[in-house]
Amino acid sequence: MVKTVCSFRSNAAWFINQDVEPELHKMGLETKTPIAGALVYMPPGGLSQAPYGTLMGRPVIPIEVCQTMGTSGDIILADLSQYIMIDKGGLQSASSIHVKFTTDETAFRFVFRVDGQPWWSAVLTPFKGSNTLSPFVVLS
Repeated sequence: MVKTVCSFRSNAAWFINQDVEPELHKMGLETKTPIAGALVYMPPGGLSQAPYGTLMGRPVIPIEVCQTMGTSGDIILADLSQYIMIDKGGLQSASSIHVKFTTDETAFRFVFRVDGQPWWSAVLTPFKGSNTLSPFVVLS
């Protein structure tokens, strides 16, 4: 079952595996007249006049970390404003001339500690309606 996103829909974006993109060009909504249909996906440029394509009005961003097409996680609808992140201690840097002494090189090290998680701990079941709501939806 696909979960819908509540009022955060205006901030949401689609994240897809690049293998999914050719399939988006085939999408459309059927209408009552057999010759006409409604566009669901608009590729970048052209009608959308955007750097990214749009799916149902939201940006479609291909990223390499999504699962391959046909597996759960190949298409994700997410509102990243509902993701919280914290860093600890700021950026730490160090250098050493001793590590690569034999090749006359200086070694550098940078450490930045960060962690994050969704703001919501569980999905929301609305007072009226049967679909659960979440700012992060993974299509299966």
